Amino acid sequence: MNLYLITPDPALAQMAVQAGVDRIFVDLELDGKVARQGHRDTVISRHTLDDVRAVRQVVPAGGLLVRVNPWGVNSEQEIEQVIAAGADLIMLPMFTTFGEVQAFTKCVDGRAITIGLVETPQALARMSSILENGELDEIYFGLNDLHLAMGLDFLFEVLAGGFLDQAARLCREAQVSFGIGGVARIGEGDLPAELILGEHERLGSQGVILSRAFTGRAQQASDLPNDFDLRREVMNVRECASRLASRTGDQRAADHEKLVAKVHDIVARQPAKQKPKMAPIQMEQLLNRPPIQTDITNARSYIEGESVLITGGGGSIGSEIARQLIPLKPKEIILAGKGENSVFEARHDLQLLGFEDVTATILDVQNRAAVDRLLEKVKPSVVFHAAAYKHVHFMENAPIQAVKNNVFGTKNVAELAAVHGVKKFILVSTDKAVNPTNIMGASKRAAEMILLSLSGKSETQFTSVRFGNVLGSRGSLIPILQKQIAAGGPVTITDERMTRYFMTIPEAAQLVIQAGAQNDQGTIYILDMGEPVRIVELVNRMLDLHGLRAGRDIEVQFIGARPGEKLHEELNWSSEDLEPTGTSKLLRLKSAPQSDWTKFTTDLDSLDQTCEQGNELQVRELLMKLIAQT
Repeated sequence: MNLYLITPDPALAQMAVQAGVDRIFVDLELDGKVARQGHRDTVISRHTLDDVRAVRQVVPAGGLLVRVNPWGVNSEQEIEQVIAAGADLIMLPMFTTFGEVQAFTKCVDGRAITIGLVETPQALARMSSILENGELDEIYFGLNDLHLAMGLDFLFEVLAGGFLDQAARLCREAQVSFGIGGVARIGEGDLPAELILGEHERLGSQGVILSRAFTGRAQQASDLPNDFDLRREVMNVRECASRLASRTGDQRAADHEKLVAKVHDIVARQPAKQKPKMAPIQMEQLLNRPPIQTDITNARSYIEGESVLITGGGGSIGSEIARQLIPLKPKEIILAGKGENSVFEARHDLQLLGFEDVTATILDVQNRAAVDRLLEKVKPSVVFHAAAYKHVHFMENAPIQAVKNNVFGTKNVAELAAVHGVKKFILVSTDKAVNPTNIMGASKRAAEMILLSLSGKSETQFTSVRFGNVLGSRGSLIPILQKQIAAGGPVTITDERMTRYFMTIPEAAQLVIQAGAQNDQGTIYILDMGEPVRIVELVNRMLDLHGLRAGRDIEVQFIGARPGEKLHEELNWSSEDLEPTGTSKLLRLKSAPQSDWTKFTTDLDSLDQTCEQGNELQVRELLMKLIAQT
């Protein structure tokens, strides 16, 4: 039985080796990043490569295990630095994606044994596929880690449901060593060490990781209690394991039931989880920067006394654009959208603000004849085109609908705006249009390209506005998280490392209106939104505002990126030059000239025909080829 002790302290590591511990376990934080365990946003170490080198000096060859958190690993060179510092074994927390496990193990292949620590439901679910692909040399099941990270109720499900027995069988079939983590001192802890050691012996595991509670959570020799005898405590663990090895099969089964009953008893004594009291949150509180206040009074030059059409006028952005137009004194605002209730409510809101010159109409931008009739009837001078399907993973399953609405709906409105003499046409776009890996982003990039192709061919000034995620917009991240928190959890996050640019609804609307005041033709504008924000930090900020803490008051689960989602968004293509405008926080993107708009138009026609044929795979392929002309 290999025993592991967790410490970055050379003095305590030396004491442990002398006391009979086989391997020393160091949690490493690369580049000053906070290490986390499971899904908990909890600092568990601030250990560096210097700590690894120091411990290396007192630990025999083969006895130094370093856990490197994958979100702290930026390159193969960093892994090589860890190995060069003296690591004999590398441990990977297995709550990351399977692709990351493969990438990580590729870095250390042939240079260090790779161990996985299973401590979340996502890791448990992935274990089978990881074993099948032979990516790990050893796997450890952190029973007390499961308890701390996910709660005793989840640990009860793991134990009572027979998962450990199935996992042990899979490990044996794959010829992968496995062990148990989370053993405290004999006779202490909520989950007695004897019962966890009993699972180790019952399952036939090869190693045991002593929990941080084993040393009273002391990570330095100087912090150990005066009466603490490390040699005696290690001996107690080994002697207990030896006694348990002589049990009969019936005794092993009985002890397993005792552990299950113990966990069940603790769970039953826990007070019922109360749903949190939800205090109202202002979206500005969630930004990682001061809110941007843009002076839009100069937009009066193109709004005052004019008829303004807003497609998607019942949506979060379209309705906010309408509200912010009121002080600019438009002659009339026409709200057009597919949703009857949302358009009705948006019109009612404007009337409550004292603006009566508002018309609401039902419009599907895919219906070219209906768009033509509306433009002929209302004769707008300005069109804000906000109508779009926007949900990334949803549109991955509906590529034809996304293309027909976002691409050809934009084409209909833009071409007919030029025919009917519209002065300014402003497209609401997205940062997902940059190097898109999904249908929604690609369809919005195609919409931008349509405006570029039309620029300069009529009196209409075509402009696109590109921005990031809008906090609080309907169906976006924040309302979903609010509902999950109000329900008492779990709160779901796709990926620990995922980042996004964020802005509030008023900021987005100000940007769109301000961009229309510029006099450039065929230009894309963006808002300087500061640095991208990690989704997990945004979630923690929300929880803090509600007085909650992840892992203690509410469960947080990492569910993995959904189809089409990128870890990080970008604001401009490599072919686009970023430059300031005369307006604070408003940036201009100059696109590289498109050389063959005739081919682009021909390819659009082919895409349209393929949509009508209903071939989703070919629609996806043609769309990606279309935007590759950028």
